[in-house]
Amino acid sequence: MHNTWVRDVGGQRLVFAAIAAATLVSACAAGAFGIAWGLAYLVAELVGLCTWRPLRQLGAHDGQVLAAIALTSLVEAAVYVALISAVVTATIPGQLLGKAEAALATAAVGMPIRAAWRRHRRSATAGGHRG
Repeated sequence: MHNTWVRDVGGQRLVFAAIAAATLVSACAAGAFGIAWGLAYLVAELVGLCTWRPLRQLGAHDGQVLAAIALTSLVEAAVYVALISAVVTATIPGQLLGKAEAALATAAVGMPIRAAWRRHRRSATAGGHRG
């Protein structure tokens, strides 16, 4: 969700800059795990550019877009596990479970906020046209 907002505001270059900044902060906070996360996220972003983003832009069915997003998430988890497996035991299913929990928590908080924001924008736009 934030990634899409950053892209809408500043384009793909800003997304890559944000990933680099987040990777730097994560590396400072978590060392090798932060770097692994950043690299995995970058790979996932590149996969997303080739899969679900074009599908969404072409107006593909939501199921197709969700399947492509799931592929992107799987790739991100696989890269992360491959990078950290020398340091700690981790599994792709475990990473996917953690990602699913985080996505559900984010959606539970973010979707009502997004809906309220859209209602606010619609009412502001409708009010501006009555003039």
